[in-house]
Amino acid sequence: MPSNRWVPRHPVAHAWCVDREGFVVDTTWDEGMDYFGVPFQMEYVKRIADDARKDYGLIDNEEMGFPLLTGAHLVADALKA
Repeated sequence: MPSNRWVPRHPVAHAWCVDREGFVVDTTWDEGMDYFGVPFQMEYVKRIADDARKDYGLIDNEEMGFPLLTGAHLVADALKA
């Protein structure tokens, strides 16, 4: 059975939020650790959530054929500027 296990210093597909000042809000992340995130347009997130039949990812979306990675969805339409 596949599992999602944290490996230190290894990138992980992970969702997060930001506050009104643009600071990351993530209660699962240890203070002081580096954090690299890709901010998405809320409209794009909602569209993917509406089209998905089950769990969905935005970058690694196997269910929808990896639309951002294949060019089926334009990155410029998905990401915040």
